[in-house]
Amino acid sequence: MITIDRTGPDGNVFCILGYAKSAQRQLKAAGAENETIADVLKNFMSMDYEGICDKLESTGLFEFTDGRDDEDEDEDYEDDPEY
Repeated sequence: MITIDRTGPDGNVFCILGYAKSAQRQLKAAGAENETIADVLKNFMSMDYEGICDKLESTGLFEFTDGRDDEDEDEDYEDDPEY
């Protein structure tokens, strides 16, 4: 699985499309091709950023994160006197 941080340098659409092309090449070399990735690569100009990410994520080969660790989401600020 390819994990991409949307907020990092790999999160721009051109980098994501590069990962998609690379994944497609590797799948093709292994004798398998993913039609969803091929569709994204063919039609990306008519898709928005979220649509590209959602479609690639639906393949099960890509995971997109927002740059936060799971631990960040679980922090309890109620016990912190500054908040």
